[in-house]
Amino acid sequence: MTLDQEGVRQMKNDDFPHQVDGAWMTEDGLWSLGIATRGVELGKPEIWEPEFAFAREEGLSITAHLMEGQIADLKAKKALGPDVFSIHALSASDDDIAYLLEAGSPVCIATPALARSGHHPSPVSKLMKAGVPLCLSVDSTAGCDTADMFAVMRITMIVERLLHEDAGVYSNRDAIRHTTIEAARFLEMEGEIGRLIERHGVAHIDARPHRVAPPIDQALQVGVARLDAEIAEHTDSSLRLHSLLAILLIAVAAVQLSRGRAAGPATTLPVSPLSLPARPR
Repeated sequence: MTLDQEGVRQMKNDDFPHQVDGAWMTEDGLWSLGIATRGVELGKPEIWEPEFAFAREEGLSITAHLMEGQIADLKAKKALGPDVFSIHALSASDDDIAYLLEAGSPVCIATPALARSGHHPSPVSKLMKAGVPLCLSVDSTAGCDTADMFAVMRITMIVERLLHEDAGVYSNRDAIRHTTIEAARFLEMEGEIGRLIERHGVAHIDARPHRVAPPIDQALQVGVARLDAEIAEHTDSSLRLHSLLAILLIAVAAVQLSRGRAAGPATTLPVSPLSLPARPR
């Protein structure tokens, strides 16, 4: 199948036949179809305008990476709306933020991915104070070196506090809300995912390491980063071989550590209104 517009239309009809709350879903309801537009971040309206039009004609949600200076052009063309997930919103001015709010376009923040590429961060605190709907994301597993949302929350919180020299500018509660119930709301799945429900006064949370932040993943990231740095400075083949062996040893140790901890007990935590980012219904 060619993934042109006709190919996407065929995919929708064949694999996403059920429309639920405006989204085209698979039979099991676990997947929905959307359009990840390419042209906005490239500054090519000849690409993104037909893609936006096609997505709206077919009732598909849209994602768009908004880089510096691009929101004004989208505003002039009245392109954004609640069906567009805006990613980053870099260097958004006060007018840009007002338009995002007016258009109802939620903004996905991906601080770790921006940090990994050496880019300046999204204006998280400004967007939040203005009331723009926010959620946290990894951007993509290609652009970010972790899919661990606990790491995403922690990095976003630390960076915001560092930038503003204010420990209260972005709280634990903000990070949790933007990763759970706010993200669920943007996906129109608020009643299905994104919140803990109190049952008999306790919540059972499996906190074993391999379920939240696998040691092997962390070890390989360290090893690969070290190898990248060494290869960048040296071309000696023996050094490259030495580095590869070091990564293999780290990976073996991580697997052993993960296996040793896998049988650990789950953690039982008390639940109270203060410990949950819940919102009254």
